[in-house]
Amino acid sequence: MTRPKAFFEIASGACLPNEAALRVGDVLRIDAMGAVVHGGSDAIQIVGPLTSSTLTPLGTITPAGGPNVVIVVARKPGKARLDVIFGSPWGSRKTQEVSVIIEP
Repeated sequence: MTRPKAFFEIASGACLPNEAALRVGDVLRIDAMGAVVHGGSDAIQIVGPLTSSTLTPLGTITPAGGPNVVIVVARKPGKARLDVIFGSPWGSRKTQEVSVIIEP
């Protein structure tokens, strides 16, 4: 039996591994300010950076700060290298590299 598609969450740079193995269709949510793909851009899709917000009952969207979420979607088998950016758009930043391997 094959494993169902998975949704992974990484809460901080301290939790980000140097290498991540995903399967096609998996989604990785990282609490980060942004991400840059340096190789394998056809294997993964970056959505974001996004800003956490609240949708009120009246339909108003209220942002909760600056960009703080990046979504990585495994699209097809291959390898990719990401630089994930942590920190604040108004303060210090730290970049951490992660290699992503996407299996069928």
